[in-house]
Amino acid sequence: KETHRAIERILGITELLNLRHDVKITRKKLDRKFDEVDSVNESLRQVKQKLREIQENIEVKTAQLEEAKLDEKNAIKELEETTEEANKIEELQNKLEQLKDLERNQAISKENLKKAT
Repeated sequence: KETHRAIERILGITELLNLRHDVKITRKKLDRKFDEVDSVNESLRQVKQKLREIQENIEVKTAQLEEAKLDEKNAIKELEETTEEANKIEELQNKLEQLKDLERNQAISKENLKKAT
């Protein structure tokens, strides 16, 4: 046995076996770390994809908002124009009523004038 140990010591076989064992353990640890990194990379890729989708959705919603603002502005302008036209029509209706009243008063005055003469 002593000879066997002496040969191993001289050749460094024990150290090589220990080193081989350490390398296997380190390799397993590295493989686990690489798997973790791959998992994190996949998670990051998914998060980036979701972020892109959210950004696209924001762009669509922003465009829709701008279009809605423009529609609102046009609707307000149309409402103002319609209100102005309605006011003019109401004014004209009042003037028409005044004319009708004047015509009635004129007819009554003519009738009264005929009766008086």
